[in-house]
Amino acid sequence: MSLPRFRFVPVLGHEIHVSEWGDRRNPGLVMWHGLARTGRDFDELAAALSERYFVICPDTIGRGMSSWAREPEAEYSVRFMAELAVGLLDHYALSRVDWIGTSMGGLIGMRLASGAAAGRIGRLILNDIGPEVPQGAIDRILAYVGVLPEFDTVRAGGAWLRTTYAPFGAAPEGFWERMIATSLRRRGMGV
Repeated sequence: MSLPRFRFVPVLGHEIHVSEWGDRRNPGLVMWHGLARTGRDFDELAAALSERYFVICPDTIGRGMSSWAREPEAEYSVRFMAELAVGLLDHYALSRVDWIGTSMGGLIGMRLASGAAAGRIGRLILNDIGPEVPQGAIDRILAYVGVLPEFDTVRAGGAWLRTTYAPFGAAPEGFWERMIATSLRRRGMGV
């Protein structure tokens, strides 16, 4: 198992923050996160697969440490994010990769696998996405992505994360500590 390396990759006028795992000579594996999350969500799985794969886990624009969209209506779309993904594959000279996509990351993978980049996707593993999203799930997502919450302390932000993501299931304390550390950013008047 390896430790992650972090890069800021220039793609289509953006800086994409990428967590890299494993040896670049290994077959490529992209792990793309869901709508309100970051590439660090895959740390445990990426570490486990890093002996066999060169794993890249990008933060989508507007998430994690990546740059924000300059044209939100055009750039916060599956189409544009798929173009960013192709740019990342080009940057890393990856002609063919396997893909694990959670929710939005699954949509991006499906777009790639069904379009001009189809030949670049080997295996496609989808998590938390399908042909239909139940209304209850949509309502839950809208409740936590509609307005960015602000907190006075990291502790308060951590409590919110634990409550909001409790439906995803039980996780060890180390997972929550990493999630808090990689999900919250300090702002001018708090977190």
